[in-house]
Amino acid sequence: MSVRNDIAENIVNVLQNATDPQFVLVTRSPIDPQQLSNAQFPAVYVEALDESREDINMKNQPGAMRSSVLNMGVVIFVKTSPEMMDETRNNAIERAEEVLTADQTRGSVADYTELKEVAVENDVEVTIGKITLTFEVGYRYRTGVA
Repeated sequence: MSVRNDIAENIVNVLQNATDPQFVLVTRSPIDPQQLSNAQFPAVYVEALDESREDINMKNQPGAMRSSVLNMGVVIFVKTSPEMMDETRNNAIERAEEVLTADQTRGSVADYTELKEVAVENDVEVTIGKITLTFEVGYRYRTGVA
């Protein structure tokens, strides 16, 4: 499996084991929050996004070391009353950041993990909140391995 997939799978596993709040549904498949039952919230969709790569040494040689900065998208859907929406979103953001930065090496395959952006959307539904967290994950690999 590729390092990108290892990183994504680690994020899924970490979020599945989070508590307070517990993320009920954690998947790498896109989510339509309006198709979920109330019991499936909060729900999380994880995907590998853009990545920048550069050579570290031995350019254009088989087995050359490269470094990469991968953006991982963590999309969280919460469901609550309009009065509690801001607090519910904030708790989900804080919990996701806490559990995903506890092991910044993503199970020893990455150099670091850092939350770079939090985007809140209010146009899903009045009782459904959407948060998109973008984590930057830096790692190194040998060509032919990632």
